[in-house]
Amino acid sequence: MHFRTIEANLDSFIRAPQIHLDELATFVHRPVFKHVQYKAAPYDYTISPSANVAALEAVLATMHIEDDPWIQSMREQLNKLPPGPDRTRVDQTLSKAISKENTYTHKGLKDFARSASEICADVGPWAADWYVEKVLEQAKIAATPYQNPISAWQNKEKTYLLNIWPVQIIPISYQPQAILAGISDKTQF
Repeated sequence: MHFRTIEANLDSFIRAPQIHLDELATFVHRPVFKHVQYKAAPYDYTISPSANVAALEAVLATMHIEDDPWIQSMREQLNKLPPGPDRTRVDQTLSKAISKENTYTHKGLKDFARSASEICADVGPWAADWYVEKVLEQAKIAATPYQNPISAWQNKEKTYLLNIWPVQIIPISYQPQAILAGISDKTQF
C-alpha cells in the first residue's frame, strides 16, 4: 500500500519487471538501509553563521531598493510617459516592485542568501563558505561583457551587484582538518 501513496504524492507510476525477475535479482542487490543518529549542531548557525554567509547577509541589510538599476530605469521611463494608461501601468509595476522589494537583483540575492543559510544549517559553515565563494566566482565570470552575451542580466544589474559587495570573501581551506571542523555531524557519516 505504501507504493500507492508514493505514486499519488509524486503523480507517477511505479513499474517493476514481471518477466526474468529471478535473473535480474542475481545482478541487482537490494540496498541496505542504516539508521544513523547524529548530534544536533554544536551551535546555532543563525547566530554564528559562516563568515561568508555573514558577509552576504550584511550586504543584504545595506541594500536599498531605490539603488536598483531596474527601479531607476522604470522611474526614467515613468518620467517620460504622458498621462494615460501606459503611465498608470508602469507606475503600478514600479510601486509593486518597490513595496515588495522584488526586482531581479534583489530577489536573486535574497534567494542566494537563503540558500547559503540553509546549507550552513544543514551541512555546516565550511560548505556554506564554499558555496558563497563559488557562486560569487561564477557571478564575476558571468559579469564580464564578453561572457554570456545573451544573459538575463543587464550590464547595469551586473555592475550594481558586483559594486554592492564591499567585503572580500574569505577563501576556504581545503585541508581535511578544516573541512571536518566546518561540517555538521550528519555529513560526517
